[in-house]
Amino acid sequence: MRIRHLVTCVAMTACTVTPALAQASFQRVAQESGPVYWNAESIKLSDDTFEVDVLEPYKTDAGARAPVHASLTRHKLSCVWSASVGGTLGSRTIDATGKTLESSDPELDSQGSFYGPHGWMAAVASRVCNPNKKIPKGMDVVQTMADAKATFASKTPARPDPVRSDAPPDESAPARFGLIREEKNTGSMSFLDWSRLTRAGDKITVQTLDVLGDDTPPPPEPQWNYSVIALRTLSLECGARLLTQTGFISFTKYLEPGFPDGTTWPVRTTDDWPLGRQILDAACQGAEPPETFRSRAAAIAYQRRFHPLRK
Repeated sequence: MRIRHLVTCVAMTACTVTPALAQASFQRVAQESGPVYWNAESIKLSDDTFEVDVLEPYKTDAGARAPVHASLTRHKLSCVWSASVGGTLGSRTIDATGKTLESSDPELDSQGSFYGPHGWMAAVASRVCNPNKKIPKGMDVVQTMADAKATFASKTPARPDPVRSDAPPDESAPARFGLIREEKNTGSMSFLDWSRLTRAGDKITVQTLDVLGDDTPPPPEPQWNYSVIALRTLSLECGARLLTQTGFISFTKYLEPGFPDGTTWPVRTTDDWPLGRQILDAACQGAEPPETFRSRAAAIAYQRRFHPLRK
């Protein structure tokens, strides 16, 4: 595993609050494991992707009066693929005043990875990827750290059991995976399984298979086991142009499955999900392509043939 270089502050003059934090607008994401905050002022959009600073607070001791510190990390996410892009873009540890205590280098050589319905990524992407959603004024860094401390002092609710979705279809079951999106610059592809499309009036249920292109170094880098293949179950409303994800299971490049999660994601629109627009257009118009693949393995093999996943 790669060791990140840490730089510890030794003088107050070297650890002042940066202008980015001084102008922060932190928004809270409630999680079972504790609060996470993202800085709306830090957003940097670029085509499909955006960068964002995320603050994750923690108590430095078990005592009630223990100071609260936080890691402040810059991430890059894809609106199209519901995935992180590469590694983190740098991280630092701050105290309750926003003073930097230590910092770490970027991890730019990590494989991109799908994220699931839990955690801050799905919540933040649903806000940032939709240009029509207004983001309210948030908290500065001192207010954010105080909010985190108050949250830690309150009683934490019991974490609910994960919602298990139906198991994915057996790989031997016939399928008709048709290509609906291909990115030559990234190697990522998305397929719709026409054999499992069901329609009831204006509403359609579909399954899609997404495969991320590979940009990782050879082993032993640990991200070789990251989630790079995702099978999603989606409910579509053609007239309203809405998509709701109700099932999700990811696979590593070795085709090892993760937990089949049935947690419902935030409802998405064609404004905040470019891939969703293509899914809706294909499914609602019934435009099944002439070439399809009879299994997940065949669709993945097609992706590897043109954009090889390293073995």
